[in-house]
Amino acid sequence: MLYPTLTVLAASLLAACGGGGNGAGQIAFVPPANQPGASQPAGPGNTTFSGVLTASALKPGSSSDPVIGAGYYAGATVCVDANGNGRCDTGEPAAVTDANGKFSLSLSGASALIADIGTSARNTATNTNVATREVLRVMRDQVQQQGTAVVVSPLSSEVARLVEANGTSYAVEKQNLATRVGVPADSLLGDVNTASGAVQAALLGEANALNNRFAYATTKLDRGDKFPDALANPGGDPRLAGMAGVTTATANVVDNRKPITFLQSQQAAFNVEGIPRYDNIFIVMLENKATMSILNSAYAPPRSTAT
Repeated sequence: MLYPTLTVLAASLLAACGGGGNGAGQIAFVPPANQPGASQPAGPGNTTFSGVLTASALKPGSSSDPVIGAGYYAGATVCVDANGNGRCDTGEPAAVTDANGKFSLSLSGASALIADIGTSARNTATNTNVATREVLRVMRDQVQQQGTAVVVSPLSSEVARLVEANGTSYAVEKQNLATRVGVPADSLLGDVNTASGAVQAALLGEANALNNRFAYATTKLDRGDKFPDALANPGGDPRLAGMAGVTTATANVVDNRKPITFLQSQQAAFNVEGIPRYDNIFIVMLENKATMSILNSAYAPPRSTAT
């Protein structure tokens, strides 16, 4: 398979004083040669695909409502993950996001992308470095649709994961996720920093929850968990190997499982111990006393009286 070639059009531009309209006085940041994000010549007929890598973070808020801030990941690497290993490797078309989370790639055609967010990357929502490596992604369909306004986010990653889990399509899962979140489909994969009101609040809430899952998926990938998961057996989580009551039953059994792959890790993180992700949880409160026996009782205020 042939993968698109890359030119980093603008990993970071610093405007200098007195710069003319012809671009004089601007300095382009170029990462070291042979590293992800390094500048490479653009091939003839290439297309520019650019966008942002969005972030969110829980901030101290009121005693009743959490406050989730919007931001971007600066210093992360966005690339065409040619070998599908969940990393931006040397030689793969890549660019480093600037201080505003922006990236730009010159490719021979639309391609699925990943964002390799290492611990040197900074979340502008809190202005702190990322605590643990995380990988987010965006489908080729979305890249083709958004072109020069591609948004890589936990929500774009979830659409990709759902397509693979359910064997459906980008359009189907984009609508399904929009319905789940309660926002218009056209707003789902946009830049959450430019959204407002109830739509932004819904997007941030879902993105923040998803972000934790995808960070966990990357942890499983990086530590070499075995697949399929078997938390009570050695290998499901390597940290459990040798612990009392964990490996005894399988001590003499050959373990033929292999280290989890990038795509497997993303699915496994959403199916911990086989527990599905519920769209809605209902709590039904029942009273085991007759209505007349608790009506007007000091132990059952009117607001909680069963009817």
